[in-house]
Amino acid sequence: MIAGLPGTGIGGIFYILLALTMPVCELLRLVRRQSSIKRWITIAAQTFNALGILAGVCLTGWLLACGLNAYRAAAPGEAGRAVAVMQRTANVIPAASAYTAIATLGGVILATHVLRILLRGRKSLPRAGREVLPLPPATGGTILPR
Repeated sequence: MIAGLPGTGIGGIFYILLALTMPVCELLRLVRRQSSIKRWITIAAQTFNALGILAGVCLTGWLLACGLNAYRAAAPGEAGRAVAVMQRTANVIPAASAYTAIATLGGVILATHVLRILLRGRKSLPRAGREVLPLPPATGGTILPR
């Protein structure tokens, strides 16, 4: 197992994507007059938390790149000459992997919402207040073929 930056894994990106889509969904509720101040407070807290995670990840990547560039510049001998040839690192977090994870999880979220809309009209499981048939009484012992 390899340790990474907190917030850059699949779970962290999933949370960030959902937290950043919450205001959009709530705006739709606001248009339908189903929103409330209490919901907006919760949404604001989650959105700012997600933005804080994104800022922390970007800051961590930038600081790691600064440290790597300083190490390369201070390297004596052969490594020092190679620094002049190498390009400076802007950020050590590879964008391609982040884009792939975001696209994959975005697809999962989109599919979840589409299925929720499509299945909304179907009958749901029994809830409180609906008639539920009782289970037959237990007979005890083992069940053997007759």
